[in-house]
Amino acid sequence: MTQHKTLTMMCSFALLLATMPAAAADADAEDAAEARAEARYEAAKDSAERNYKGAMARCDALSGDAEDVCEKDAEVARDAAMSEAKIQLKSDEARADTIEDRMEAEYEAAKARCGSMDGKAEDACVAEAKVKYAQ
Repeated sequence: MTQHKTLTMMCSFALLLATMPAAAADADAEDAAEARAEARYEAAKDSAERNYKGAMARCDALSGDAEDVCEKDAEVARDAAMSEAKIQLKSDEARADTIEDRMEAEYEAAKARCGSMDGKAEDACVAEAKVKYAQ
């Protein structure tokens, strides 16, 4: 094996090792982002429910049509808050899906670039791409 090929393989291997923690960190960051999104969603639902119960308690002081209207307003406010929480959760999920799609596309492009290499250099390049793009 020539000195150039050996050096190239060593550099590829070193780069692969250097990117491994980054890929793990990306996966951990994605998991943490999903957990935060779910926690925000649950907190928003809890808040909506607490606000609804408080509004319903205030409605108890009323009677007749005023009480009915108050209760309906409380229900509408709760339902609106729940809908907003769902929208935010879906937005967070869509953002995560977009990031995942981009990582897959970048991985495919990296594999295509690796195709111009031969043998072990190509294998190392593909392995590096797998780690870098969490595939």
